[in-house]
Amino acid sequence: MKILLEYCAKMEKDGYGMTPLLSASVTGHTNIVDFLTRHKQTSKIECINALELLGATFADHKRDLLGALKYWKRGMEMRYNDRISILNKPVPQTLIMAYDYAKEVNSSEELENLIANPDEMTMQALLIREHIPGPSHPNTSYYIRYRGVVYADSGNFKQCINLWKYALGMQQSNLDPLSPMTASSLLSFAELFSFRIGQKAC
Repeated sequence: MKILLEYCAKMEKDGYGMTPLLSASVTGHTNIVDFLTRHKQTSKIECINALELLGATFADHKRDLLGALKYWKRGMEMRYNDRISILNKPVPQTLIMAYDYAKEVNSSEELENLIANPDEMTMQALLIREHIPGPSHPNTSYYIRYRGVVYADSGNFKQCINLWKYALGMQQSNLDPLSPMTASSLLSFAELFSFRIGQKAC
C-alpha cells in the first residue's frame, strides 16, 4: 500500500462508497487507519469519518468500549481543532425509536458521559454506522441485528424486535429482494417467535 501511494495511486471508492481508509476502519485495521489518516491524500473530514467508524468497530465488533472512546475522542478533537471552521456532526431529521431515540454526541463532554452507559455507547456505534458507511452497506444492518441478539440474550425481547424490524426495513430498502441477509433476518424472527412460544408453553 505504501509503495502504491508513493507512485501516486489514488484511493478510489468501491460500490458502497467505501475508500480504502473506511474499509480499514470497518474491519478494525488500526495500523492502516493510522497511516492513511496522516496521508496527504486524506482530507480532514475523511480522517474524522474513519476515526469515528473505527471507534464503532471497537464498540460493536471488538467489544472494547475504552478503545472506541479513544478513537471517538480523536475524531471529536479534529472536528473542533479549528475554531474558525468547526465540523459539526449532521443534525438528524428524526430520532429513531429502535435506537431509543438516541442521537450522536457532539462534544467532548458528551463523549465522557458515555463511558458510564455501555448501552448508550453501543447505540452511538449504530448511529455512526448509519451515516458512515450508510444503510446500503451490509455491515450496517448486520450490527443492528447483532445488537438485537445481545438484547434478546439479556431477556429484553422488545428492544430486540425493535432493532430487528428496523434492520429488516433497511435491508428491504437497500438489498435485493432475495438477498441472503434479508432471508436470514426473517429466519431470525421465526426462531425468536418459536422460542417465545415454547417459553410460554412451559
